[in-house]
Amino acid sequence: MKLLNMAKVLVLIPVAAMLISCVGIFAKAERGTLPDLLSSEWALSYISSMQMNTDYRPTLALSEDLTASGFAGCNRYRSGVELAATDELMFTAIVTTKRACLNTPMKSEDAYLAALRSVSSWSITRNVLRLMDKDGNTLLKFKRFGANPGPNI
Repeated sequence: MKLLNMAKVLVLIPVAAMLISCVGIFAKAERGTLPDLLSSEWALSYISSMQMNTDYRPTLALSEDLTASGFAGCNRYRSGVELAATDELMFTAIVTTKRACLNTPMKSEDAYLAALRSVSSWSITRNVLRLMDKDGNTLLKFKRFGANPGPNI
């Protein structure tokens, strides 16, 4: 009986090791890269400073010429982008159109643009882009257009 239990353990150890290594491979595949960041369009799903108004959902598109553009909630915007180390990101010289909007869209837009100005790093996991401040706090979360982000975004 002890021999049979020992045989089971010897078979299960390599199987467990293989499963653990597969989890690592899949986790790495879910992490985004710089080309993912620069070749996708994103819709805002979370802003840390306020309740998001879904009628005026900001968008973000970053391009290889190191510019960002999108809809800020009321106006269109454009910005320069600085990419330093692997995950560092800063938005520079943000300019917007000058449409007059109601109070709610303007408050949302002001909060969104203030958050963009505070961004210093980024990460992508499961089609979700997170923009963080210098302390690593998530300021903004975006969902990739046309993608299902999965649970826990």
